[in-house]
Amino acid sequence: MPLQLNSNVTSLKPYPFTKLATLKKKLTDRGLKVFDFSKGDPVEPTPAFIREMLAESIPQVSQYPAFKGLPELRTAIAGYMTRRFGVSLDPEKHVLQSNGSKEAIYNLTSILIGPGSEKKVVIAPDPGYPVVERSCLMFGAEYYPVGLEAKNGYLLELERIPADVLKRTACVWINYPHNPTGACCSLEYFRRQYEICQKYGILLCSDECYVDMFLDGEPHPSALQVAVDGVVAFHSCSKRSGMTGYRSGFIAGDPEVLRVYLSLRDAIGTETSVMVQHAAAAAWNDDAHAADRQVIFRKKRDRLRVFFEELGLEMAPCHATFYLWVAAPQGISGVEYADVLSEVGIIVTPGEYFGAGCEDRIRIALVPSLAESEEAIQLWRKRHTELYSTAQRTNRPIGDDPK
Repeated sequence: MPLQLNSNVTSLKPYPFTKLATLKKKLTDRGLKVFDFSKGDPVEPTPAFIREMLAESIPQVSQYPAFKGLPELRTAIAGYMTRRFGVSLDPEKHVLQSNGSKEAIYNLTSILIGPGSEKKVVIAPDPGYPVVERSCLMFGAEYYPVGLEAKNGYLLELERIPADVLKRTACVWINYPHNPTGACCSLEYFRRQYEICQKYGILLCSDECYVDMFLDGEPHPSALQVAVDGVVAFHSCSKRSGMTGYRSGFIAGDPEVLRVYLSLRDAIGTETSVMVQHAAAAAWNDDAHAADRQVIFRKKRDRLRVFFEELGLEMAPCHATFYLWVAAPQGISGVEYADVLSEVGIIVTPGEYFGAGCEDRIRIALVPSLAESEEAIQLWRKRHTELYSTAQRTNRPIGDDPK
């Protein structure tokens, strides 16, 4: 008799970035130099003081770490929230360390929605982070994607959602600065969403992993500046401090939500190692290194923005994150354009990986160094020009280039 397996798992489509990792290996095996603008995994070195703290904190005896997080880590996080946003948090009640933000975001659904729950709807942006939809599938939630539009600044506005949906909603996810479009929001925007959430008893979940990757203008706000009760914000060391491989982040906000969340994490075992927690505390206690990283990504953005203007490719305004949301050339989809670029070793992410209605877009993550980006630009320009010259010469649509 065959084994029974969970169909929710076996029916999952491959995670989008798994496909890109396979593509990268194929290109490398062919001997091509690869310029990977796909996954948001920057190549700039983790600051030396963070690495040194990690090494100094390796214990002689390895024991299980605290799920809640070391007191000094939670204190450092609370201090960061006060310096950065003017928000006063109690490290004991309002802060919980997490094993990166992906784990934290994925598992949240399970503490809000169960077999007997009356509210099972999870509202999320489209395009958006694929982990939210996968979490809904696994925990039996009803995923309700809200299409974001450029004309509205890619803002998810709860006032546009039918009241009967809001009444059945357990939580709403907002993500500003936004992945993949780079869109930002105001403190007033957070207030509007919070008021509607309070009216319908909805938990406001704010993915703020890119909040310190602002490249222009004033620093981006946090939803916790509006309220702590009824709000949970998710932050990460990955982008702010170049610590993607460390897997360290935090959840902050509503104390009752965090209390229940802690009991879940205690049960499933997702604690972060002691040495990583010490390194993370050092990172949250320092702001200078985050400002230095902003300068680096600003230079990359500015160079690529000029290049896309040269090619006549429309790019969404990008004042934060390190993602560029770019329209593919007319007559070709984002997938097709990504395939064309991969022929010369340039990997970008097709827009459709982030949701419906994004088939004409690609996302560029500002991962390669400035020098590597310049090298990639030369190859990109040449391949793009070949595309158009072939289309004009053969009178074929650009997507039918036989090369």
